Amino acid sequence: KRVVVTPSRTIFVPPEPIAINRILRQHIMYVDNFARVCFRDEDFSQFNVHSVEATYNVRKVIDEGIRSQNDIVFEFLACSNSQLRSQGLWLFYPQCPITVESIRDSIGQLNKMKTTQKYVTRMGLAFTATDFSLSEEVEIQEIP
Repeated sequence: KRVVVTPSRTIFVPPEPIAINRILRQHIMYVDNFARVCFRDEDFSQFNVHSVEATYNVRKVIDEGIRSQNDIVFEFLACSNSQLRSQGLWLFYPQCPITVESIRDSIGQLNKMKTTQKYVTRMGLAFTATDFSLSEEVEIQEIP
């Protein structure tokens, strides 16, 4: 799912192919529970990150999540550095047994990070888009 948040509205965009990341691959059965959020101005251009309105919108999504038309609440999950630069982040709709916390825990032991910057950077590595690769079993025969 993709969601565009503007100063005046939240728009659920029809599904489209996106680059996959490690977390989506690990939770492929719950892929519909993920939402990629982009923050934009009313004309869909990048918004001014220094405006009070833009900061308020981002903070509100991080704190409260986004409620869909089906009354489903998507909660803030994480973002990568490149997503921050492109004014985006990932949300997740928790569904037993998978929660936002369980996904974050699956990334690794990040609780030992001493600074927020390192924590966000390490968390973001798991959300960095990667190319799909196939694994193939290879039969090895010993030659006498």
